[in-house]
Amino acid sequence: MNEAEIEKILLKLNKINQVLEERIFNLYDEIENQIKLIQNNKAHLQTTTQDIVNNETHSEEMIKQIDLINVEIAKIESQINDLNKQITENELEIENYNQQIRDQEPTEDFWEAGIFFNPIASFKELVNALGNNIKECNEKISNFRNEINKENQIKEQKTIKKNDCVNSKLEIDKTIQQLQIQRIELEKKLKELGIKKTNNENFKLELQSIKSQCILLIESTNQGKDLLDIGINLVDEIEDKIKTLFTTNGLQPFNFLILK
Repeated sequence: MNEAEIEKILLKLNKINQVLEERIFNLYDEIENQIKLIQNNKAHLQTTTQDIVNNETHSEEMIKQIDLINVEIAKIESQINDLNKQITENELEIENYNQQIRDQEPTEDFWEAGIFFNPIASFKELVNALGNNIKECNEKISNFRNEINKENQIKEQKTIKKNDCVNSKLEIDKTIQQLQIQRIELEKKLKELGIKKTNNENFKLELQSIKSQCILLIESTNQGKDLLDIGINLVDEIEDKIKTLFTTNGLQPFNFLILK
């Protein structure tokens, strides 16, 4: 092999070495940026996951509050039902007293019988006695209705509070759903970054290995050693490896290398 051919091969090797150095240097920067992105995404994922946990806890608290309010409302409704029963019972008592009065009212037959005592006085005593009972029942009914009104007001306040809790829970669950979507996207992004980082690290290691071969050939030639057939074949193998590596990693080798 004459000197011109050796120079041509050395020129090719130096060009390869130059491009490898540039690509390796760029890969260092890309890997460093990917490490930063991975760290940032991990931190974001951790924050998002914690936000999900916090919101799920808040949602569970809302469920407990809603259940508690439902129990309170059920208790109020039970009390209202009891009060309505009391009203019904007192209304029936009033009807019973009125019926007694109607039953005891003197009739024309009573007068015609020629009874010698004063029936009016006896009837008035009955009316007065039963009237007091009716009055007492009406007072009870009035009190029961007042209590029902109070219970209904409390129930209305409880219902408003319950509706607020239900609406809050819906908003919390909506937030959880959005955070879960973010978490899935972050996990996907982290996986993609991890794969890309690993690929770049492997790419860098392979390029460094080829670069070492180039330097060895260049140094051997510069030291006056002849390029044997095995060395020439190795240059061709290096060229083929670079083309394959660049293509595999989505790069166009001919944009970087002028090897012929």
